[in-house]
Amino acid sequence: MNASPLVAHLQHKWQAESDAPARRFVLFHILMVLKTKYGVIDDRISAIGRRAELALYSRANSLTEYRNPRTLCMRLHALIIKLYAHQHQTSRKRKAESECEPVPAKKVKAAISSFILDGHDGALRTVCAFLDTPSVAALAATNRAAQSIVPLHVTSVTLTANHRPVSPNWLSRFQNLESLRLVGSNRFGFGDVSMDEVDMSSNSAALWALTGLEQNAWPYLRYLEMTHVYCDGLHDPITARVAALMASLPKLVTVALTGNCISDVGALQLATVAKQTHVFYLDGNFIGERGAAALIAATPHVSLENNLMECAAYERLFPNRTMDDRYKPRMPVTLAA
Repeated sequence: MNASPLVAHLQHKWQAESDAPARRFVLFHILMVLKTKYGVIDDRISAIGRRAELALYSRANSLTEYRNPRTLCMRLHALIIKLYAHQHQTSRKRKAESECEPVPAKKVKAAISSFILDGHDGALRTVCAFLDTPSVAALAATNRAAQSIVPLHVTSVTLTANHRPVSPNWLSRFQNLESLRLVGSNRFGFGDVSMDEVDMSSNSAALWALTGLEQNAWPYLRYLEMTHVYCDGLHDPITARVAALMASLPKLVTVALTGNCISDVGALQLATVAKQTHVFYLDGNFIGERGAAALIAATPHVSLENNLMECAAYERLFPNRTMDDRYKPRMPVTLAA
């Protein structure tokens, strides 16, 4: 039988032959879950259950985490979603960027007031601070002077995953960018999610943003957010690119990656480049004990609500931290206007 791609290639010190009774217990519960779903346990369902059990065993950080019946269904759900994302990445080519809907820029025949563009940087910066991203794009499209001047005074850009420019080079015009927010509507969290309703198309939005950021230097970027935008694969390749990008952003403080199916693998990659001053918002992902321990060891400013850890696990791993500290960053996040 071929090894499942879900099986981690790591051996953990806690694993031993004496775990056999616990593994049979977990396998029994997995088969009962599958029987509830499919109504029968045949050879195919049994094989699926055994592969799922092996995947959970190879990825768990401790025997307690592995055999916890209260998180078993959530961990199974995470495995299914991650495998679906892995198969999507390996069997389908991503859609061409030309299919993306560009940010609308309303054409304006009248020229913009010369007062704003003629050396009045303070006024232009104030105007841009009150405009949303589509309005800034429309302002910049009024004439040639605006195209070169307006982007220099933009410090914050917010886009939706399905409503963005065609080329990632679009980001390069905002040389003084301090905040970039990319917001999607995907929900891969825990619950009754039908695979027919899972849409991986917005993964291209995350890749678009990362490509644009990787092509330029961003000396002022302090806030990076991708919320409910992508569903990462088995080895968290998109989160790995985020981690690599972080190393090149000298002023980066806050990284918000809520609801992107990040597992322990991605959490470890983020922890590798994390600094004590970094603030992470990683709520609604698939992070367990190993990833949480690595992140909290790297920086105390981590939010991990609605992941794969229970309060009891936090108390066992971090006995010196209070309940409030376990879930929410202790450093407030503020952004300049």
